[in-house]
Amino acid sequence: MPSAAVSTVPSWRVRGGHRVGVVATAEYRRRIGLDTRRGGQWMDNAIGLPIAWTTTTWDGPPHELKAMIAALWRIAPETPWFDAAHHNPTARG
Repeated sequence: MPSAAVSTVPSWRVRGGHRVGVVATAEYRRRIGLDTRRGGQWMDNAIGLPIAWTTTTWDGPPHELKAMIAALWRIAPETPWFDAAHHNPTARG
């Protein structure tokens, strides 16, 4: 996914770890069909963000998750990260 198609990077806690994903722009999701895949709308509604099919489990330690976010900000400082566990949207720029 090109960085221009990423509007937010959310993370949240789940039993046993974290999930990390991207919220793609509506145009990108429509163009590649993310909004039409089975189960996607249910997942998006359950989480409250359009992240179906663009997430993964994070099994690493918390300091590595923070290092990944720091790397994101170096590469694309305009991209916000949303920590759903703390309801803490942050942006660098």
